[in-house]
Amino acid sequence: MTPPSIAHPPQQAAPFHEACAEAIAAMRDAVVAAYESISLNIEKPQEASRLLQIDKSLAWKVSRMATATDPMEAASLVPGAEALRIVAAALEGAGAKPTLVQAVTDAAGGFEAMVKLHAGDRATLRLLLDGLSTDSGLAEARKLAFRGLSGLWGLQARMRSGTVVLAPNRKKPELLDLAIVGAWHDVRRLRPIDGWPLFEFRSYQGDEQVTVADSRRQPIEPPPCKDAPYLVLKSFSSPSVLPVRSSEVGGIVRHELTDGPVGINGSGTFVFGGFDVASADRYSKPGVLEFGEVTAAINIPTETLLFDILAHKDMPEVDEAEVLVYGRPFGELPHDPARREQLRLPVRAKVRVLRGGPSRWGTELFARHGELCSLVCARLGHAESDFRLVRLEMDYPPMPSTVIVRYPLAPPPS
Repeated sequence: MTPPSIAHPPQQAAPFHEACAEAIAAMRDAVVAAYESISLNIEKPQEASRLLQIDKSLAWKVSRMATATDPMEAASLVPGAEALRIVAAALEGAGAKPTLVQAVTDAAGGFEAMVKLHAGDRATLRLLLDGLSTDSGLAEARKLAFRGLSGLWGLQARMRSGTVVLAPNRKKPELLDLAIVGAWHDVRRLRPIDGWPLFEFRSYQGDEQVTVADSRRQPIEPPPCKDAPYLVLKSFSSPSVLPVRSSEVGGIVRHELTDGPVGINGSGTFVFGGFDVASADRYSKPGVLEFGEVTAAINIPTETLLFDILAHKDMPEVDEAEVLVYGRPFGELPHDPARREQLRLPVRAKVRVLRGGPSRWGTELFARHGELCSLVCARLGHAESDFRLVRLEMDYPPMPSTVIVRYPLAPPPS
């Protein structure tokens, strides 16, 4: 099969950043000059909409495009070619000089030529600008990916949630008590599916994987029956008869979504949770261990990620947590941080520290979240008032990826 041909810009073409900035500058100068010639203020889109008799949203977009300080942001706001022709005609009808109107038309043509040369079309330009933005974190690409991957894989979820509780062990304060709760909320099949992985459970001692049976993880809720899925929280899952199949191979436990009705009527929520006592290092080991990490694997197209860390009041270092997102093109994320860095995605997100006690832990995204946090704290034997919440919310987390929230470990006490 002959691969499709791709038009490449000539060698002497200016780099995209320069070409885009020049095209936007020409557009801004032309529009502002035409506005001023008929006594219009570019910063007052409502007035422009009324005088030029153009749509309010179009007037707003022209204003934002002409006043944006970042050329990349301005480029994302340039109206389409037909809309720009409407603006030019409206300016001419309102009495702008023909030479100034022609300058607007020429600038619009120059912008379209830049788009064709560097991106090919407007849709690709949006993705290009999204990837270069310092603030978007690939927001446009992530939203498009959610829609496309939902159709491709045949399922989607409203939310992936994770809650991690960290507290110093009372008898061994150099170690942490650790509880982990994970959930997929309102998973729906878009076509018949049998066997999609929801969660995998692995345990490590140092860098070596051990069997789940050898780990010390305990369930947060007692299993409802002998054959219940590993660590399931049945009281928080729905429907009560879970459409989940569990298997264990090589010490790895996997929960899989089984077949069922498609669409909303077949949607369900699956929640699991377990805890370990005195199971993780609390303090750093220079050159060996410098960060504590908690992770959420994204292996279903999902609208929202809600990731909470309940950190004990004696662990202020968790407030300094940062968010890292890694793609998983080969299935698993390397355990070695140095090897996985090349897979890091430019998705930017920040955590929020919610002070004020359990009354602030609730969220509309998860109606029973506060109740679940209370249960986990009780199982660990700690008072809720001893914790504060560090929260991450992310729209359309990329799939497949692993989202890591890491914090600097405190130095050991002298």
